[in-house]
Amino acid sequence: MAGPVEGATVERAAPALERSPLLVPSDASRHRVGAGTQGASAREGDGRRPRADGAVEPELEVEVGSDTEGRGGEDGQGAPRRRAWPWSVWARMQTIGQRRPGGRGDAPATRAASRAAAGSGRDAPAAPAAPAAGSLPASYQARWPSLWARVARWCRPMWDIWFVVALFLLYATPPAGPQSPRPWRLAKTYSWALIWIPFAYRFCTGFLHWVLSLVIMPGSILYMQSPALKLLPKGLQETVNENNAARSKRREELLAVTRGTPVRLVTPDGVELDAVYWPGRGATRDGPTVLRLNGNAEAFELQDDILPLMYATRGLNVLLFNYRGVGDSSWGSVCGSAGLGHLMRMWSMPAAAGLQLDAWTAFQFLLDGLQVPADKVCIVGHSMGGAVAAQLLARHASLHSALCCSRTFAYMSCIAAQLAPLFLGVEPTSCKAKLLMKVTNGLVIVSGWQHRSAVNFRRVKGNKWLEYSSADEIIPLSLSLPAALRARQSEESRSQGDGGVCVELEEMDEGLGEWAGVKCMRLIRLEGIDNHNRLWVDEEEDIHVQLVKEALATDDAIRLPAASPSPAVPVPPAARPARYSV
Repeated sequence: MAGPVEGATVERAAPALERSPLLVPSDASRHRVGAGTQGASAREGDGRRPRADGAVEPELEVEVGSDTEGRGGEDGQGAPRRRAWPWSVWARMQTIGQRRPGGRGDAPATRAASRAAAGSGRDAPAAPAAPAAGSLPASYQARWPSLWARVARWCRPMWDIWFVVALFLLYATPPAGPQSPRPWRLAKTYSWALIWIPFAYRFCTGFLHWVLSLVIMPGSILYMQSPALKLLPKGLQETVNENNAARSKRREELLAVTRGTPVRLVTPDGVELDAVYWPGRGATRDGPTVLRLNGNAEAFELQDDILPLMYATRGLNVLLFNYRGVGDSSWGSVCGSAGLGHLMRMWSMPAAAGLQLDAWTAFQFLLDGLQVPADKVCIVGHSMGGAVAAQLLARHASLHSALCCSRTFAYMSCIAAQLAPLFLGVEPTSCKAKLLMKVTNGLVIVSGWQHRSAVNFRRVKGNKWLEYSSADEIIPLSLSLPAALRARQSEESRSQGDGGVCVELEEMDEGLGEWAGVKCMRLIRLEGIDNHNRLWVDEEEDIHVQLVKEALATDDAIRLPAASPSPAVPVPPAARPARYSV
């Protein structure tokens, strides 16, 4: 295995990583530093500039930087303005566990600013040409991934019906006598087993699961457009309306700048997902394709323009979509009623299972709708999206699609317990916080929200790699997916008498390395930026895209060597922003 390339930049270590002429931005495109993207912040000026002949032409803007909810604008200190909500759990939800669109972090340390400080001089890539009319299906109906998934949809409501019927028969009927049939006497004797065990199961996987989904996946509330919006508190309704107005405006801008094509995806249970497809430059419809899965409170409309273009301008097709209940991804209607459709589908399909069904629908659209070979699909999941992607490919391991888990946790119960005191405003070191962490850990497990990313990731058969940050404030390094692989390798080494692994993840330099046989990219530590939610800086972006191409075996792919445990393609200090301590 090749050793580290000391003192070499990414471009020197891999010459083909040089920017091609295709990535030279048009004269009409530019970055704007310090602008919020989540929720369409107010722009400076009207976004137009005069031509030489005196006319005014529109200017393509790629906004960089964001606040958490994207309320728009920033104060004089560079901090995003946020609505003060009366509930501490919701107030903290605006800053914890949400993906800032484009991942740039707060305005004082945006992607454009770091580029300028590093002297890279890169700008927004020009959008590829839009696909010809009729080249993409306007909608796609997915089939069920398995017979069990189809049966399980009806099993959950049947448990509730069984509880109501059994409750009536056993408590609203006369007691069993000596002359009563033996089955009836047994039913009366063991009524607790026939009623309360099913009730406890449905209470945990139904009601408790739904309550936890409001915190684990708040996107369906923050961008709600269903009739259930009227049931929310007035203050929360105003916030949701602001979010949707900003999201709708941002959608128009995103499609105009990046030339994406809207696609309507219908899940097997009837939920309509809102998706956008970008064709890769020079790529065919069945060519290498990237499917990105959002984090827990994302909407693809609020992503930075660079996100789809960084793939499309390098010849990779891209598909982004929103989970059910987020924005224009509606629940569908039942008997012509949208409210009844929302209620029925939430009742029959738990949120965690719904996430899997949404990801499967988008994945199947690529495989069957666009006829993309499974080994030409790379699923890139950020945070919660990485856990969903790992579970999806673990269940369909025979398809051998590529997987990238970026800043993903190892176990949902552990990360939920870690964040619970912060959400509820409890001192993390207090006894109350320790008790709260134990309770939260148990509730996540019994409610069905446990995502075992560490186990699922090992079951994936295709090409896979990890990306993590040692400065992640949302998912601490000790609870991350790479840490779980390191711990497993240490246990295996000790069992074989090798003394364990002597180099910790914290000791790895920024760049590409290898751990437990899996490539890992440690992101640069940027001070003053949310390192969990930001996108890649230039050097990280180059490595990431090349890893995608390597996994999909494209013609222009470069195999990036990685030493274990130190990276073979380090980012030299000279290429980093001088104002960031790394």
